[in-house]
Amino acid sequence: MLVYDLVRLVKRRFSSRKRLRRRHPNQVNASTAVECLEDRTLLSNSSPVFSQDDYSFSVASDIAEFSVIGAASATDADGDYLNYFGAGGPFYIDYSGDIVFGGPTGGIFDGDEYVFSLTVDDGTGLTDTANVTISVGGGHGRSAT
Repeated sequence: MLVYDLVRLVKRRFSSRKRLRRRHPNQVNASTAVECLEDRTLLSNSSPVFSQDDYSFSVASDIAEFSVIGAASATDADGDYLNYFGAGGPFYIDYSGDIVFGGPTGGIFDGDEYVFSLTVDDGTGLTDTANVTISVGGGHGRSAT
């Protein structure tokens, strides 16, 4: 009697799957989905690239705090979202690629020079770097004493 019940149960499940497939022909089961993913060719991931290897900016010594002095830009062939990182002295790069003087006003002097690296990351572990040089001059004649 036990074997009979098992055969009946298997037949019932098999016939209900046939009916399901007839009603929903576009429905796939998990093993079919895995097979499709295994056959799929994955696209390669490209690194982000800065538009320049070196950026140079000049600022006045009396620049206001949180002033944008320029921008660094990068692109990613895959269209990945880009994150920018980098800072040197009172200068930093923000999330959109703007180079910002973080202050305080009056905290830099004519003749100062700041050199630092920027990094752009595409969120997949791929990065690019660029160099920034910021020269201070042309303020109200303020110099370090």
